[in-house]
Amino acid sequence: KASGAKSYQIRVYDASDKNQKNPVKTLTAKKTTCTVKGLTPHKKYTVKVRGYNGTAYGKDISATIWTASKRELYPPAPVPPQEKL
Repeated sequence: KASGAKSYQIRVYDASDKNQKNPVKTLTAKKTTCTVKGLTPHKKYTVKVRGYNGTAYGKDISATIWTASKRELYPPAPVPPQEKL
């Protein structure tokens, strides 16, 4: 948690965008955790977070991440057909 931060700005960029001028997503969170929805699975993004104390933003902290997929790694076992009574 950033000292004195009342909220956080989270900016998500396509990792291949070297200039990082246009974020894919920008959101604000009052907690130190959040979920970013709507990202493409199996894609590389750069995430930048900075604290906001009510009057000014702090320094950026950045990380490069790979998004995961909600798909199961293995297909579920097939369900056997039910017997007719």
